[in-house]
Amino acid sequence: MRRLLFALLAVAGLLPLALGGQVVVQEIGALQETFSKAQDSYHAFKFPQALQLLNPLDDTLTKWEQTGRLQPSDETLLERVLELKGVCAYNLGQLDDAKQDFTRLIQLRPEYPFTVTRSPKIQKFFEDVRTSLTGTLALSVDPEDSVVTVDGRQLGTDYPRSFPVLKGLHVLRVTHPGYTPQEQEVNVEIGTTVPVNIRLVPNARSIYFFVQPQGTELLIDGKPAGRADKAASAQRDWAQFASENKVDPGSVYVIPALYLPPGEHKVTLSHQCYLTRDFVMTVTLDKVRNSVGFIRPISLEQRSVNLEIASHPTGAQVTLDGQQVGITPLSLQNFCIGEHDLLVQKAGVGEYRAKLDIPDQSPFKVTAVLRPTLLWIGLTRVQDVTPDQIQGLQGKMNEAVGTMKLFNAVLSKEKNPMLPDTFFVPGVDPQEVSATVRELCEKYKCQGLLVGKLAPAGSSQGAAVRVTLRLFVPGIPGYDEFSRVLGSHEEAAAALEPVDRPLIHPSAEEVVSVADLPGAAGPTFVRGVGDPSGPSPGDVLLGVDTTLTPTAAAASKALAGGQNPTIRYLHKGQERTWHFRADQAFVVQVYGGSSFPYRRLWLLSRQAVLGAESTFEKRPAVLNLACADLNLGRPDQALKDLDILGAQSSGEPAWAAWSYLRAVALIQLNRVEEARPLLLSVAGDPSASLDGLGDILIQPLATDLLQQLPPPPPPLPVPKPEH
Repeated sequence: MRRLLFALLAVAGLLPLALGGQVVVQEIGALQETFSKAQDSYHAFKFPQALQLLNPLDDTLTKWEQTGRLQPSDETLLERVLELKGVCAYNLGQLDDAKQDFTRLIQLRPEYPFTVTRSPKIQKFFEDVRTSLTGTLALSVDPEDSVVTVDGRQLGTDYPRSFPVLKGLHVLRVTHPGYTPQEQEVNVEIGTTVPVNIRLVPNARSIYFFVQPQGTELLIDGKPAGRADKAASAQRDWAQFASENKVDPGSVYVIPALYLPPGEHKVTLSHQCYLTRDFVMTVTLDKVRNSVGFIRPISLEQRSVNLEIASHPTGAQVTLDGQQVGITPLSLQNFCIGEHDLLVQKAGVGEYRAKLDIPDQSPFKVTAVLRPTLLWIGLTRVQDVTPDQIQGLQGKMNEAVGTMKLFNAVLSKEKNPMLPDTFFVPGVDPQEVSATVRELCEKYKCQGLLVGKLAPAGSSQGAAVRVTLRLFVPGIPGYDEFSRVLGSHEEAAAALEPVDRPLIHPSAEEVVSVADLPGAAGPTFVRGVGDPSGPSPGDVLLGVDTTLTPTAAAASKALAGGQNPTIRYLHKGQERTWHFRADQAFVVQVYGGSSFPYRRLWLLSRQAVLGAESTFEKRPAVLNLACADLNLGRPDQALKDLDILGAQSSGEPAWAAWSYLRAVALIQLNRVEEARPLLLSVAGDPSASLDGLGDILIQPLATDLLQQLPPPPPPLPVPKPEH
């Protein structure tokens, strides 16, 4: 993977840029080192040697200044070079040179604090040069801690109230949060002092909220504004306000909401385990003193619920907000309302992750179906897609993968921006891709890898884009591909719909097949439902939920309108009930063509096998897993899948499907004579169905496959007994 990363970076031209950047750093370091040597010579009173070192520094930094290359740190170095040059020249009696260096320094920074020497003569010489070039600004600013900028150069807040400036016109700008900035032009003559008074006008006001409990979060107009961390006792005016409102300053906490503009604002106070408090607050300005506003203490009401967590399969470890709390099924009393992170996991089976937003409604129930985990690598793009387009969709896709119902999602933290290209560039070796998938899935503990590519949808589609997703599974070559056109970034979740579509989701109308037979007491089942505890052929359908079904037409209508209905039927004169569940119906995905997403089928079927708690659940999952492995060219693995169910006899549900799939795997492994008796046995069952719905009958499939087999070898001759 490291070799691939280096190659991709080299193609993109990134490596030379990174290496070339070291030159500037080394050059700056050399200048600083030379200046340090010049300082040593100066302190040793070796002024000529100091000047020999300082002159090249001056030349280099001056050239940088003239070409616009001078950075703030370089400008500071140039100022110190000019200061030290002037002092060395003065000590050597070269007063004209000293005056020239000091003049350049003052032109760079008129208020420069001369500190290199304590010599009164040199200090007076420097000040005389400064006085000959500058006047003085006497500045008075309200508020005093405002930021002052002169001619675009920021003096900050800790500046002298009187400071020198060069002769001429200057632009002063004064800013402070919560106030309207002001600019003023000032003309200064040499030797004059110009007083300037600037008072900013408030345009916002700070409000202090006093709340309980500690840790309460404050939102203003939907945006985070602060958290209650400091007790009112931490500040005198806070403590006084709390006491005036008959609240212990040590038990109430303060949230400063700084610089709110005037007008109405929606305020939200929230804390886990407490009811959220919403209200509207009107902010008015105090243009005279701009005093802060205090909101009287607010106490949030603590609330909790009974939390019930079930899982499929049961016996899974539950972790809430990073703390292990028990094994499913689990009931937690007095659990806090609000947002919580839930992790339900069972070793060797899978996990379920979710962010719970528990309302004030008890009991709150969660059913966690353990599921496989996909690593989301991110998006790459074709040249016709702009960086802004992919950046906008990337964030939405990151959010959408976290909402998938059939998969957990893990976001990649890899630093290589070209990693998604690995899975789309045609020239990348497939073995390199497979190794990368395996390495990443081991690192992130995931069962699959998902990556996307963005392309224009076509001229007729306007600004729409096409998102192509590829799903990789460690140990299985190739990938599943899914494509979807999106009209906007907000439709990101739609790109994941083909990946996140339920694997088995038939309706009750598909599974339950009845007909009006002469002399029957009602609609009669013409085939079983794949569940040994459910209706059998010949049973009579009495009703669906509370609806009576006297005819097959009435039954069809009732079955079509319900979700997971309860079926009432008559079996050998006894009334029974059967609860239909779409996720447990006996349906097998046999073959969907070469582009069918068999890796997705493999992941979900394998998860269903691991999580099955009954033979009824396990049977269709195993058959689907075997079909996936057969279509992925893994007949040996398909046989291992089928072995999970053990040897099947002709009296068991799905026996014919199990036998047929086993025969196909054996034929692909050239074990024809082992397959032949299996095909002969299922070819004699005209009602056996491979899909569980009666749409794919096994008899014609088995007969056709038998006809393609070579004839069995002739029996070995039996030797005749000798007389």
